[in-house]
Amino acid sequence: MSRKELPRAGLVKAALSGRITNRHAAGALHLTVRQVQRLKRRFADGGAPALRQREVFGGRGDDGLIQRFQLAVWPDGAGRCATARRR
Repeated sequence: MSRKELPRAGLVKAALSGRITNRHAAGALHLTVRQVQRLKRRFADGGAPALRQREVFGGRGDDGLIQRFQLAVWPDGAGRCATARRR
């Protein structure tokens, strides 16, 4: 988990148990109350690992662009470099 994600679990757990309000959790995490409600729902369903960023694990942000770029720039298998011709 990143530094930004570390305090989320404790604050969301406190909000779920009623020790702090959604507004206090939102202020501490610099989020909106609606976003805290969504985090509480995700935490209740999957625990602390569910609070990690989704893009890292193949969420909406993972469209394979990085992998396609790596193959275009650093292709595997050839083992030797060839000079590209310009037209």
